[in-house]
Amino acid sequence: MSEERTHDLGHDAAELVQAAALEAIKAMKAFLELAETVVREPAVAATVGRAFAEAAASAMRPTRGDAPNDDETNEEQHTGRVRRIDIAD
Repeated sequence: MSEERTHDLGHDAAELVQAAALEAIKAMKAFLELAETVVREPAVAATVGRAFAEAAASAMRPTRGDAPNDDETNEEQHTGRVRRIDIAD
């Protein structure tokens, strides 16, 4: 590989890392702004907390597709915890 090509690849890699770092900084700033709002305004904290709780609860609820068929044995109880899914079929 020529020195010029190596230099170009190094420059491209540095630009990609710099762009990724800037995006990470933007994301952190947005998170900190949200965190500041939650701390300064308790009503917002309650609303955000409820939204997260509802999202978590709905993610743990079984859907109609999760109901066992009559010919299947229901060996596990859905407790809201992580379930083991056997994919050996």
